[in-house]
Amino acid sequence: MKALPRVVLMFFAVLCFTAMASTRGWSAEKLVKKCDVFLILVDESSSMHLAGDEASKIKEAKEFLREINKLIPSADYKGALAGYNHNDNFEDILGYKVYVPLEKYSRKAFAKGIEKVHATICSSSLAYGIDVASKILSGSTGKIHILILSDGMDTKLYHKSVKEAVSDLKNAVKGTPCIYAVQFGDSDEGSENLEAAVKYAGCGKVLSYSEAMEKKKSLVREVFGYTTATRTPTKDTDGDGVPDNIDKCPNTPKGAKVDSRGCWQIGMVHFGIDSYEIKPEYIPVLEEVLEVLKENPELKIEVIGHTDALGDEAHNSNLSLERAQEVKKWLCSHGVSCDRIIAKGMGSRSPIADNSTPEGRAKNRRVEFKIIR
Repeated sequence: MKALPRVVLMFFAVLCFTAMASTRGWSAEKLVKKCDVFLILVDESSSMHLAGDEASKIKEAKEFLREINKLIPSADYKGALAGYNHNDNFEDILGYKVYVPLEKYSRKAFAKGIEKVHATICSSSLAYGIDVASKILSGSTGKIHILILSDGMDTKLYHKSVKEAVSDLKNAVKGTPCIYAVQFGDSDEGSENLEAAVKYAGCGKVLSYSEAMEKKKSLVREVFGYTTATRTPTKDTDGDGVPDNIDKCPNTPKGAKVDSRGCWQIGMVHFGIDSYEIKPEYIPVLEEVLEVLKENPELKIEVIGHTDALGDEAHNSNLSLERAQEVKKWLCSHGVSCDRIIAKGMGSRSPIADNSTPEGRAKNRRVEFKIIR
């Protein structure tokens, strides 16, 4: 009987703490996903046997994999782990091995797969590795992140260039692929090859092994995602997954994918030189906009065309409007009322990149989307 008062006090203490937590806005841990599908691709060529910073490159690659596998947040990602230039029978120069098939991410499955990774006596081609990614990820949708672990060395024996392989990758998937790479060793040629893959993908980055190990937490946050626990109020009026108190873009349309600020991450459609033809690789961007428009019948948008700085401004003004009108025509032809879309041409007056370089001009030849109410 003497223990009863203590039990009662503990019971009321728990009740009080629960009430205080509720009034102070405690919330459960929240996942912020940076991708829907990912592939970790390991170069298993003979050059990975060579010394890296502190051990062989392949040993460093496996140690890096073990570290990031501890940090990847558990989520409903689809993930795969594969090595390229793996051929147990050595019947061909090139080959690959899937250690974890493309399925819901499992830390345990990846831990087992990582231990099977090994370097072979085969030669290496980064373009072939990217072709392997195309096979594994074929038909995948959403945000697709590919993490390549390689020294970047290339024998030039493969029949395809890195640029061609990345282009084929974009055609093989239905989502938006980004390439991240960790370079083992310090080959300038290897760095150039990996940088080229990221450049042609249009998003991602290259880090050295030492940089990647030092920044592994931030790299995992950028490539895979992260969890947050907050004491701030969890009311989310527009239902975009970002609490009202930190939502920089309230009233986000239903179904729109947002960034950490709660703003719709609307992609852009880019065009060829002096052209308003929509390239096939930008259809997924239009399909995402189309889906949001159909889910929000009251929503209206502006479709804003732009050009690079080549040519006279009168021509650029007309060309930018033609680009916007072509995108509007595509949306209208897929079931959206045309009176919900305003097409506007800005010519070359609003660049987002340096017009003095071919790369900058390519970025400026674009159509953007803007919500209007």
